[in-house]
Order: sequence, then structure tokens, then C-alpha cells
Amino acid sequence: MEVPTALLKAAELDIENLSKEATQMLALELLREKKVSLGRAAELCQIPLAAFMEFVAKHGVSPLRNSFEDLEAESKAAEQFGV
Repeated sequence: MEVPTALLKAAELDIENLSKEATQMLALELLREKKVSLGRAAELCQIPLAAFMEFVAKHGVSPLRNSFEDLEAESKAAEQFGV
């Protein structure tokens, strides 16, 4: 696959590790689009979950799918049901 040099520079990808980095970026995008879970994205990259979580955090994506407000609402709902 040919990738324009300008694109590699803009994405700050290392040409020597292009396959690995492109795989991680694709998995990150799938996670952002909620097409895969965090665990599945790590599996697709063939890296440990903790390493992928670090990668995700470096790219400004929360490894948690729910917002703080969602978690707070779930907590309140659970309290109402005595959970």
C-alpha cells in the first residue's frame, strides 16, 4: 500500500512502524465510532489492553464509553432499586 509522505508527516506516523501504527489508528477510530469495544480494539491490534488504553488516552479518547453524567444517572437509578 502506498501512503503519501505528506499524510504520514501530518499523522506523525513512523514509516518503519507504519503497519502497527496504522492498525492502532484504525482501531482507535473504530472505538470512537463505537463499532468495537475497548477490549476488542486491543485484540485487533494484538497488544495488551493496558497498552491500548494508554494509546487511546494519548490520543484524547476516553477509554470509558459513558460520560460522567451517564454514570451518575446510572448510579442514582441503581440506588432507587436498592442495588
